[in-house]
Amino acid sequence: MLVVGLLISVMLIVATALYSGTHCSQEGMGPCLVSGVLLGTIVGGSCTIGTAQLAYLYGACAWWFCLGCTVALIVLALVFALPFRQQRGRTILGILSSHFDNRVGMTTSILSSVGTFISILCQLIAATSVIAVIVPTFPLTLSLLSAAVFMIVYVIFGGTRGAGLVGMVKLALVYASMILCGAIVLTEIGGLDNFFVMVDGIPNERGIDFLSVFGLGVGKEIGSCVALIIGVASTQIYAQSLCAARSDGVARWGSILGALLIPVIGAMGILVGLYMRAHFPEIPPKTALTQFVLLHTPELVAGVILGTLFVTVVGTGAGLALGIATVINNDIIQVLFPKQVDVRTKNRRIRLGIGCVLLSAAVACALLDSDLILNYAFLSMGLRGTVVFAPLCFALWVRSRIHPLYPLTSAIVAPVVEFALHLFANLPVNPLFVGIAVSFGIMAIGWIQSEKAVDSRS
Repeated sequence: MLVVGLLISVMLIVATALYSGTHCSQEGMGPCLVSGVLLGTIVGGSCTIGTAQLAYLYGACAWWFCLGCTVALIVLALVFALPFRQQRGRTILGILSSHFDNRVGMTTSILSSVGTFISILCQLIAATSVIAVIVPTFPLTLSLLSAAVFMIVYVIFGGTRGAGLVGMVKLALVYASMILCGAIVLTEIGGLDNFFVMVDGIPNERGIDFLSVFGLGVGKEIGSCVALIIGVASTQIYAQSLCAARSDGVARWGSILGALLIPVIGAMGILVGLYMRAHFPEIPPKTALTQFVLLHTPELVAGVILGTLFVTVVGTGAGLALGIATVINNDIIQVLFPKQVDVRTKNRRIRLGIGCVLLSAAVACALLDSDLILNYAFLSMGLRGTVVFAPLCFALWVRSRIHPLYPLTSAIVAPVVEFALHLFANLPVNPLFVGIAVSFGIMAIGWIQSEKAVDSRS
């Protein structure tokens, strides 16, 4: 029955993907489809399996990924939706190339794609946590390859609009699954008051405050939230979904609707993570949610939930791979080989890019030592932000023609500074703040120089 339930949810998503790719019109998307694309990508292994994993280790501070996503989508709606849509379909890195030059676009394309690639690793790791509880003897390498193949199937037939329709179906399944898990926790414990008593009784040699959202420190948690904001604003797939909306208002409301739906998912993941820490302190933390489902739901229901979690991480990985493949095609291949090609050839390139990205990510995951999902998620968002965010803001809102040397320097130096501080310094603030400050500082110097040049010519 477990396998039957899993197949039900997986085949529902696959059928929706196939349908959306062959029957959906290509007109602008409505607010629900916009939310579907956004949530189909952002609500993945990090919001569900990763949140339960971090809650198992550190408690309520695991909520910051979901809270950061909520704030990020609101900022995307209120600040970035209209400027993105005014760029006439250019990718984020196409905007940078147009405002500065192709060297800037090429450099930021490569570096930001590395950050997005790291986020795909999160989804593949999360996918293996599902496979590990269903088929414990299945080799890790085959689990990773299987997840990568599902991601390819998920997005290759549907594109952006298909991702929106599938995202809506997936979100409904995720919501039902996570709320059911949270309800089971509270029922088993006997209510929220007893849940707090249970958490107080968890052995705690390291002195962690499991009920504090600042359990890892105020600076680190706020830094994580900022990483989500700048990472989402700097990632192609989110801009792509806004540009596919049928109007500016629809783009904004679709993003806000998505933002309001995310926190509940994280809260349910925290309930499950802490419950499993209290009752099963020896399990691998990444399997906290999947083991809970196996132990506390009927087999058929468990299969449906595990299938939902699997397609959730598959959908997010697929959306991120679509973003990378689009950037590679539009901002690298088209620049290096400017010969005009037909739509069929362009789509073939993007599909080939999706396959190469996902298979490479599976190989990288097999070589990694750490499997803490949210660590990679925050690292990915921070890297994307330090590379792209400041140059993008100047490209969207500053009219001065800043010399390309400055955004090029910013895109290279800022992430190097942040990464070096992560490795070698123990700062009282998140190194992300330093990296962003360096990035905006370099761009500000370039803007001042451009203003001086204008004044000298006047």
